[in-house]
Formats: sequence, structure tokens, C-alpha cells
Amino acid sequence: PPPPPPPPAVPFAGIEEAARASRNVQKVVAHEVFTETADEEENPNNEDEDAGDTPQTTQLNPWSTININGKLRAPTNRNKKALAPTGHQRRRLRYHILVDSGMGRLGFRTDALKKEDQGKRRDTVEIIKELVDLEVRLDCPIEFFGMVTHMADANATSTYTHDQIKKFKSLLNQVRAAGMSVPTISTDNSAALLTTTLTHFDPKELLTQEFADTRGFVRIGGAIYGQRPSFPQLRAVSTLMASVRHVATLRQGESVGYDRAYVADHNVRIATLTMGFADGYPRELGNKNGQVAIRGHVFPVVGNICMDMMMVELGNAGDKTSPGAQVVVGDTAILWGPADDEEGDGLVPLKDI
Repeated sequence: PPPPPPPPAVPFAGIEEAARASRNVQKVVAHEVFTETADEEENPNNEDEDAGDTPQTTQLNPWSTININGKLRAPTNRNKKALAPTGHQRRRLRYHILVDSGMGRLGFRTDALKKEDQGKRRDTVEIIKELVDLEVRLDCPIEFFGMVTHMADANATSTYTHDQIKKFKSLLNQVRAAGMSVPTISTDNSAALLTTTLTHFDPKELLTQEFADTRGFVRIGGAIYGQRPSFPQLRAVSTLMASVRHVATLRQGESVGYDRAYVADHNVRIATLTMGFADGYPRELGNKNGQVAIRGHVFPVVGNICMDMMMVELGNAGDKTSPGAQVVVGDTAILWGPADDEEGDGLVPLKDI
């Protein structure tokens, strides 16, 4: 007879649903919970089955059947070794395995244990296997969501990214060879994604696995806000604002801020803003290395950036008609990006910071 048709294609319902379905398949396979295929006779004397029992099919979304060794089988709870389905679903702690493939910051090692490592660290695959078994075989409330790594030097001239992906792939293959299905993987940060000449990610090698293919996704950080000025594909979309808290006159010879980094060489007006390095504004932009926009005009940052404040020079204190003379307490200062009614990158473009 002709082979049964493959299961119908299921619309992609998102990375979380795909990962959850992959884990369900893993559990079914681990518990060997299958019906017989159409071309196999059922054993009428099977002692594990109660006479008259009707197999109850466990609903697995998105797969209604699973391909095992070329035969389509439908998952069922008829096997007494399987965990009985319950109406109450416990909340699960989802986790990723972070792999240190070369960033050197955090994560599991990819190299094999050596003699000198004995007693100092454990094998990475062994640790992952223990965690997955707790979930799959003992129904512990955890959920293995996938494996991730982070690229340290993703650019057009470096070969380091290829070295990293080679280490990551080696560990990924070891995990799969140990009988574990990996629902998702993620290797690319903003730079790895946007550097178009990089060819490190081979989906056939990295995403193909038995029963249910791995889903791949990227993790972008600064690129979300356009904070990667070297990439022409991006446009800055963020605006950072603060309010003017105080306006005062600084006389010639007087200073403002820590270390007296700014000393007035003439009488000037100084505005103090409600923003500092604890809020994320770079300290390096202090003392005329940075500028802000207030009332449609640009003014230099003066003095060292404080933890929660910064100072701006508004111009000569004796000039009553200058743009700086119009600044008052409560005005909005734009530290980068466009104003609400402004097109483009604004008077202080993020790419210039």
C-alpha cells in the first residue's frame, strides 16, 4: 500500500509555541508512547492493556503524528509508563543553556573534560542531560527552551565568528547525540545579523534534527534603537530627554561640578538637567564633549557628568536676547534624537554620540 500522507503543514504560531511543541515531542519519544501503525497487528494478549480499554490520544500541537523510523505513529497515553495527562498545568521555569563559545563572559564550556579538570568542573553535556531528564522523565516544573551563544567580534574582517560557531555547533551536536531535542537556538546579536558578508550560520547544519527541527532566532539589542551607526540599514529611532531643574549664573572664575573640570572664563548661564551617568548618559560626554538641544537650539555639556545630574552652558549671562536666555526651569532638554514634531535624526543625532 502507498505510504500514508505526511501531516498537514501547520502555520507558524511563534517561537514559543514551536519550542513547546518540540518539547512535547521529546517527552513522547522518551516515554515511548505510541499506537501501532496501520500495517502492524496489535497483540490481542497484551497484558499491559485492559480489555475494552480505548486508547486516549494525547493532543500535541502542532503535530498530530510523529515520524519514527519512517513510520507515522500517533501519541497516546495507553502506555502505563507514560505520565498521565492532568487538567491542571503547573507553571514552568523556562531556561536556555548559555554557551561560552568565545565571548569569555558567561556560559557553559564547549571543550571536553581533561585530566586536570577532574573534580574542578563537570561535563557540559552531562549537566544538560540531567536537567532535561528532570523535565522529561520526572515532570519537574522546568522547561528546556534551547541553546544560545554570543558573538564577540562579528565584523567583515574577523574570522573569530566562524571559530565561535564551530565550537557552538560541536556542543550542539553532542547534546543531540545524547538523545536531547533542542527546541531553539540563537547565535546572532546585532552585529552578527547586520554584517551581510558573514556566512557562519548554516541553517541545514544547525537547525536540522530528528522528529522536530530546531527553530532559530536572533537577539538584537542596540540595533532595535538604531544604535549601530556603522550599519547603513539602520536609522536611530530613540529620543532621550531630561528636564531643566535649575538655571543660574556662574561668574568668571567660578566652577561647576566635580573636580572643577569646568571653570567659567566669563559670566555664563548654566542649566542643570535631571539626567546623569546612573541613567545611562555616558560620562565621556562631559566637559564640552557632548551637547543637548533645548527650545530648538544646541548647547554644550559642561563639567563632569554627575550620577543623576548634568550641566549645560547656555551662553553669556549678559546677553538677554540669545537662545540660552530663553531657557527656564521646566523646559525639556533632548540629549539625543528627534523631538516629537521633528523629522530625521534631530539636532543631536544618536549616531554622533
